[in-house]
Amino acid sequence: MTYLKSFARLFFPKVCSICGRGLFSHETLICTLCIKDLPLTNFHLVNKNPVEMTFWGRTPIDKATSLLLYTKGDKTKQILHSIKYRNNIALAEEMGKMIAHNLSESNLFSTIDYIIPVPLHPAKLNKRGYNQSEIISNGISKITKIPVETDILFKTLNTSTQTKKNRFERWKNAENIYELRNSSKIKGKKILLIDDVLTTGATLEACATALHLAEISGLSIITLAYAAN
Repeated sequence: MTYLKSFARLFFPKVCSICGRGLFSHETLICTLCIKDLPLTNFHLVNKNPVEMTFWGRTPIDKATSLLLYTKGDKTKQILHSIKYRNNIALAEEMGKMIAHNLSESNLFSTIDYIIPVPLHPAKLNKRGYNQSEIISNGISKITKIPVETDILFKTLNTSTQTKKNRFERWKNAENIYELRNSSKIKGKKILLIDDVLTTGATLEACATALHLAEISGLSIITLAYAAN
């Protein structure tokens, strides 16, 4: 089997999802050089970090953090683009695993009962074929063993993309478009809400507002990337 894998790599070499260089046998999806250059936030080690401050006065949260900083043209943008527009599902799951490993030194996961990804509208889900936030959540779950729930939070209106909208437009675009089903399952539970990128926080705020209606006992938020305003 090892021989066959080596032979196959001669004709179908695996390349880094970021820089395109060929991967060594011990590397998975992202080469060692690119991993070393990833702009980690380490916000999980900081009290009152910028992600948590985004939600101050907007919705109650216990903890919040993001794995990577996002700026135009950087490696984080390449990762997000590959996940969302190049169908790189494997990379999304790998980044979820990286989130779990990176945050393992904190106690963020220790009290979480369920992971809930920000949902896509069914029409968008059918068009794309997958929900990147759900795939990231699955990666986190594989490391932490916390179950992912996708039958609780639903997007009821197929709104336009948040890209290029200002803060107020993003808030209006996300207002009152999420609803709960089977909410009794999470009553009294601690929830971890997952999304791919945090910009203004409008989408996550709308999701959090809906989740709090289920009388959960706590809510934390993690995103793959944080785009500073």
